[in-house]
Amino acid sequence: VQYLWTGPNNFAQITTSNILTIPFVTLAQAGTYSVQVWNGSSYGNTTTCQLIVHPNPTLTVSSTSTSLCQGESATLTSGGAETYLWSTGSTASSITVAPTASTTYTVTGTNGGMCTATSSITVNVYPHYNFTFNESICQGSGYNDHGVNLTAAQTNTPGTYDFTNNFQTQHQCDSIITLHLTINPAATINRTAAICQGESYTLGNQTY
Repeated sequence: VQYLWTGPNNFAQITTSNILTIPFVTLAQAGTYSVQVWNGSSYGNTTTCQLIVHPNPTLTVSSTSTSLCQGESATLTSGGAETYLWSTGSTASSITVAPTASTTYTVTGTNGGMCTATSSITVNVYPHYNFTFNESICQGSGYNDHGVNLTAAQTNTPGTYDFTNNFQTQHQCDSIITLHLTINPAATINRTAAICQGESYTLGNQTY
């Protein structure tokens, strides 16, 4: 027994099996296929079937941002398929995420319920910083550190002062430095000395 198969684009093939195998099917091979059985002297009635070839998804995935500061969110969008399934469980083409740590999201796109493709995108999360420093200096000594610059005159009054410096990290995340600065009073030395009239007295590098 032989089978005559015909189809789109002048396809024709004779087989000894009632199964036709088409390897590596392309979109151009979609269409109506017919088969006739050779009974030794002639071909019998024609039977037809429809071959539907679904295209493989050409999946794309993008994000409004792949670098977030803690507490921020991004919208991930996928295209190129009929249906979608994200690693979050969502089946929408676009999802909004607010990860607390750097996370890779995967989406699987499907065409025709059977042809799939997978793509991934990583969203990095960077921290906000809040630094606190406690430092002490002597009266009138000036100060320049942690974004605080004080002249000698500005440090001439003893006490404890708070300074706040707002800054952004290299990833544009708002952060804060708080400085608790204690200005200690200058030392006062009291010394009593007895000398006779007409004598001199040296204190430090001064002679009286």
